[in-house]
Amino acid sequence: MMADSALLSEISDIENRNRLATHVPSTCNVKRSRTPSPLTANGSIDTQMQQRQSFQYFPSTRSVFKNIPYEMPVRKCQTPSPLMVASSADRNNWPLKQVSPWISSTNNQKIERRSCSPVSSFKSTDMDMSEHYFHPIQSVGSGSNGNPTFPTVNASNPVELQVTNLDQDIDAKDMKRILLSLFREHVMVLHVSVFIQSDGNFVASVIVPSLQDAQYAISQLHCRRIGFKRICISYAHSGGPNPQLIRSQIVSLLLEVPGHRLPLFKFRELFESRYLTSVSVSDLHRMKDVIIVTEESTGRMVTLNPDHRNTPSPVSSSDGVITDYPYCLIHSKKPKPDKGWAEQEIDALPNLMVGMKLFGQRIHKLIQSHNGLLPLPSLPSCYHAEFKDLEVNEDGVPIEHLLTCVPGVEIHQGSGGVKFLRWKNPNTENSQSSESLKCVSPPLVTQLALFSRELVDLLKTAPHCQLPFNRFIPAYHHHFGRQCRVADYGFTKLIDLLEALPQVVQVMGDGSRRMVTLSHRAQIRRFTSDLLRILKSQTNKQVTFSAFATIYEKVIGRPFSAPDYGVCYLEDILAEVSENTVVVSQSPNETPPNLIISVPKREQTPNEIEKTKQFAFEINYS
Repeated sequence: MMADSALLSEISDIENRNRLATHVPSTCNVKRSRTPSPLTANGSIDTQMQQRQSFQYFPSTRSVFKNIPYEMPVRKCQTPSPLMVASSADRNNWPLKQVSPWISSTNNQKIERRSCSPVSSFKSTDMDMSEHYFHPIQSVGSGSNGNPTFPTVNASNPVELQVTNLDQDIDAKDMKRILLSLFREHVMVLHVSVFIQSDGNFVASVIVPSLQDAQYAISQLHCRRIGFKRICISYAHSGGPNPQLIRSQIVSLLLEVPGHRLPLFKFRELFESRYLTSVSVSDLHRMKDVIIVTEESTGRMVTLNPDHRNTPSPVSSSDGVITDYPYCLIHSKKPKPDKGWAEQEIDALPNLMVGMKLFGQRIHKLIQSHNGLLPLPSLPSCYHAEFKDLEVNEDGVPIEHLLTCVPGVEIHQGSGGVKFLRWKNPNTENSQSSESLKCVSPPLVTQLALFSRELVDLLKTAPHCQLPFNRFIPAYHHHFGRQCRVADYGFTKLIDLLEALPQVVQVMGDGSRRMVTLSHRAQIRRFTSDLLRILKSQTNKQVTFSAFATIYEKVIGRPFSAPDYGVCYLEDILAEVSENTVVVSQSPNETPPNLIISVPKREQTPNEIEKTKQFAFEINYS
């Protein structure tokens, strides 16, 4: 019995040693179940899993064999595909019946890959190559097979978008790939990069082929949640005027100041009062080629760089005409000897009460006497100097809006931000609306049309259809009960959205004095609708000119005021209504003759009269 017990004990010890030996990690004698994959550098994946499981499920083994050397195999890199390392000539010689789907037929046979999951890791080499891929923007329509169609996009004018408010807990490479995957769902992406700002936060830059693609990307991805934050998309160069414009304004200001130097606080004050915008001290320090900021006992001084004084002024146009001065060199008042032109304050443009016929004739004479270019801020001085009387009335119409009613002229904003009055180019007059629509992404046209109708509904409730620019967002929220999200229409700034609708609204003034009002064309449509409503309420479909105000108040429900429609008198707005809509004639039975406004009645032709009689005969004797 003792021999049997010793034998059983020895057998048990041998089995335990064999079972324990099967879990001993080793770097040399590991039984492989299959041929090692070329994707791994040091051992197969099965070996790695067996070794990890041995330590996980047998913790005692780790302590027993802690002195045995062990090195976990590391997956260092991927084996390059022959499609990537081979040259174009080698690939052409391969005996392939059809082109591999991994090889793009365009763009010099570049390799195209599918993007990975937004949450998985990736290699930097994959990301660098995917930056050059072209992914067409998805169209609204669909093809014959039901799949979305991909129109051709012109990439001649790429636009750079800046993505901020990124989740800093996500790695920069992961964020780069996530943004690429998101933008590719909507637009074509030319390049994506992630960099660190001076404050240490990540910021991304995305380049898309065109402005329309940028607008559509903003409308779809602005405030999209990535991680624990919502991203903010803006144009990379829309934070303010471009550097060349700021340099032009600084040079134009300092050249007119005696000594070409000013205290820093005074310079910033004059700059803001003249151009109705501000310039930061950091921007001034970056313009050492234009100005010099020095520390003196009296404070910091801004001096025009002597090397820049003799260079051609950037505010001059190619034909030598200076177009950046906000005043007229002929009629503006001369400054005092100890003050420069820049120290003159620019007053706000007044409201006028004048007939459009007389006002249009005088504006044409003014532009002609100023060689076709008249600075808008000095228009009241020039008007008063030429014609002596300026019909200023606080209850009138802003002079800037009256100028848009004058045929043949237009308001143009110069390179320095100053508005000028000039002749309208007849070649671009008919294409104004089409040019404005070219700047809008096609999928957003319907939303902008709805927003245009909302603008008319909102502004017609404001006094004289005018609303301060800084009160537009609160007024919109109060009127419609929802926020006005500019990004839904593909824009990042409210002023850019309003300027994209010149047929509906007009933004008057500059800086903090800007006002939003309905355009002249929108006012004509609005008055025509109200006029037809009044005429159809009458039995004879007509109304006399003298009784128009009374009937207007009864039908519309408010007193009639011509400035509410952007003109000074009723005759001016009636002259703009189409002849096919209403007819204005004189009453022969009244002395003095009174005008009659009526709905036009089309006279029947002899053929139509004959057919009418025949139809009546058939009805009576049928």
